[in-house]
Amino acid sequence: MIGSVQDLSAVYYNPGALALHIEAGFLLSARVYRSSALTAVNATGAGTDLTSSSTRPTATFAATPLTIGFLGKHVLVYSVLTRQQMDLDLSTYQITQADVFPTPGIEDISASFDSSVSLRETWTGLAWSYPVTDRLGIGVAPYLAIRSQGMESELVLQTATEAGVPSTIFDQDAVDPALLSEQLKSLFESAETRPGRVSLVLPDNLAKISLLTLPERPSSRKQLEEAVRFKMRRAMPFRLRDAVLSYQVIPGEGKAVGILVALVRRSLVERYERALETIGAKPGLIDLCTPSLLNLCRKQLAQATPDGDVALLNCAQNYFSLVILRDRRIIFFRCKTYSMRAEPPAEVNGMLAREVDYSLSYYEEKLAGEGIGTLLLRSADKPVDQVARELGSLDLKQIQPIDPASLVPSTHGEKLDVPTAQRIAPALGAATRRA
Repeated sequence: MIGSVQDLSAVYYNPGALALHIEAGFLLSARVYRSSALTAVNATGAGTDLTSSSTRPTATFAATPLTIGFLGKHVLVYSVLTRQQMDLDLSTYQITQADVFPTPGIEDISASFDSSVSLRETWTGLAWSYPVTDRLGIGVAPYLAIRSQGMESELVLQTATEAGVPSTIFDQDAVDPALLSEQLKSLFESAETRPGRVSLVLPDNLAKISLLTLPERPSSRKQLEEAVRFKMRRAMPFRLRDAVLSYQVIPGEGKAVGILVALVRRSLVERYERALETIGAKPGLIDLCTPSLLNLCRKQLAQATPDGDVALLNCAQNYFSLVILRDRRIIFFRCKTYSMRAEPPAEVNGMLAREVDYSLSYYEEKLAGEGIGTLLLRSADKPVDQVARELGSLDLKQIQPIDPASLVPSTHGEKLDVPTAQRIAPALGAATRRA
């Protein structure tokens, strides 16, 4: 059977036949399909296998004779042969729980494994053949084998813990820098992490947040800042030079522009920065809680029902902030503080619904509000369901809890429980801003 080859494939099967009346000028094999499969038994535990399979086309063989005048009856044929080819990918992830940190309770652990295997083996050679008689030929086909193979794998183990922040860390009366540094140091130690670059998200009620409106945007940034400072100077209980000022220009109606302004005492910001630097951390972005939530919820706000305006309610332990947007423009911002102490007063119960109702009355009377179509809710103090029930008596068409799991892409399938997701939502908003 091998001796009966009548084309250039004889260069591999029977090189002696190349000189016996084979006149083809070029040969490229028809496309064939290669199927490969790989199974890793018990790869992720007893009874759990990983399987990868692929079926793909591959060119296997090409040959052409070399026509050189002085060869006479001698025949030379160059050929390239794909001997082996394989590409396989394996990936999996698992989520489990275990107690790996010294902090109380168990932690969520996610493990992911990605692996890719590639194999290429190509033979290339120059075959020689000579006809001894009309029916007998001799030949030899030496080949050079070029083989390349590689394997890349990555195993990622991730776990998260929530370290309790001392209740006095944001208390304005706690002015002892040494105590603050110790509290922050204990926070890093309990989470078993090293201080590095740190973003700090401050409670809204440590700042003076105002929404300004200008009839038109000033022609330069300097003029804009002067206008902001002029308007804020009359509303501040302390000198502007003693404050850190930050603002963001937001769309307004017609030529008008809105400006969201935040002012924080400079001494307060410097106190946190020094405390972080003392323990070896590098303070970077310093933001406020609700602006960070707005950054996190941009997509959810844009997709909210068009039946009315959209609101974001951020409920913390001793304050709440309410933001109302119309056509993606901020038209209302209010931060109401229950107490500047770490612990809220006992009479807070019922205050949230009452104060939100006051805010909605102002919105309807002064801002021509026709109702809130969707209210996005974040609660770090009480369960979101409980807060939603407290707001049930108000004219709110739909209340949606903020869902960080749907807003922040997850590479390896990590999931957060609802209370943890609610607490860290502002930090996620600050992190996405840095990214």
